[in-house]
Amino acid sequence: SNWEGGSVPTSTVNVSIPVGCTNWPVIDVNPANCQDLSIASGAHLSCSANNTLNIYGNWTVSGTGYFDATAGTVVFMKTGTQSLTMTTNANDHFYNLTTGDGVIANTVNLGSTLDINGALSITANSTLDATASYYNIEIAGDWSNSGTFNEQQGTETFDGSGVQSLTGETFYNLAINNSAA
Repeated sequence: SNWEGGSVPTSTVNVSIPVGCTNWPVIDVNPANCQDLSIASGAHLSCSANNTLNIYGNWTVSGTGYFDATAGTVVFMKTGTQSLTMTTNANDHFYNLTTGDGVIANTVNLGSTLDINGALSITANSTLDATASYYNIEIAGDWSNSGTFNEQQGTETFDGSGVQSLTGETFYNLAINNSAA
């Protein structure tokens, strides 16, 4: 493991990735878990394999920090409310993102625009809320909603390069910027 102390965090451990690490952490186990995740400006976390990171708290990326996922899934798993804040860094994106597990009741509130290079799944009993700031979502994969999406007045942009599917959704403002369309 490449985590401090040689062990991967658990669902009750807050993870902070500071700037200046010799080796940037990589999600290399399945599943990985943590409570709050904070990535400092200038720092980064990667997920390059088909692994899952379960978040039981809040997700915050600051300044020039980023989460670089070329594969894998991040699942927001806290019963109750969670926040998700990313940056405008072009490298800061999810591959697959899932809210809930279909059993727990949770709400994920966006604190920024959301960039997903794979699929989004909003499970039963789960809510994804663009909040009153009307944050946008850019998605290159499929959109599946068995729960609730509070789009507010944001724009959801489908920006993939292949066929994208959409289930269970009505949007306030939908943009298609798909090179296969």
